[in-house]
Amino acid sequence: EPLTPELVEDEAIRGDFMLRWATIFLAVLMAFTQISDTKPLTLIRSGDYMRSHGFLPPRTDQLSLTAQGKPYANVSWLFDHVVSIAWSAGGPTGLTVLKVILAGLSAWLLTRISIPGVSTWWSSICTALAVIACSQDYIPASELISVLGMTLLMHFLIQHRLGSSTASQATPLIPARLGYPTVVSM
Repeated sequence: EPLTPELVEDEAIRGDFMLRWATIFLAVLMAFTQISDTKPLTLIRSGDYMRSHGFLPPRTDQLSLTAQGKPYANVSWLFDHVVSIAWSAGGPTGLTVLKVILAGLSAWLLTRISIPGVSTWWSSICTALAVIACSQDYIPASELISVLGMTLLMHFLIQHRLGSSTASQATPLIPARLGYPTVVSM
């Protein structure tokens, strides 16, 4: 079969698709680890305490022996509920499922961020490097939610940047049938 530009383009699209999902699978695999940190235990206990004494966190520390009764601001109280519910639902397996979902969602959103005109394989490579760098943060703690939040923020900023100009100024680099965003001339 002769090599045509359409055949090369279709193969490149398949390769980008496979690289993107391999990167997401890498994040999921790195999130499947044994939890050896004690921070989730504190979050579980805090969530249990809040559910049994009202939904909102107490104004004073109730879980510490040395600081009990002193003023305390629990800034991750909502995530404490999530971790506590995941623990109640499945124990260590529930916490693992929670971190796998959050890590996979973060990686998926990162692979969706790409600059028009730059091949999508580049965003997959950058996402793989980010997954490797953040793999130490794949514990059910507030840092994992921060990674997801930063990813969402970057995704929304790129979407805003791409959608902020009028359609009449857009010039496509890649045919629209492929579903890639168009390049905006500035």
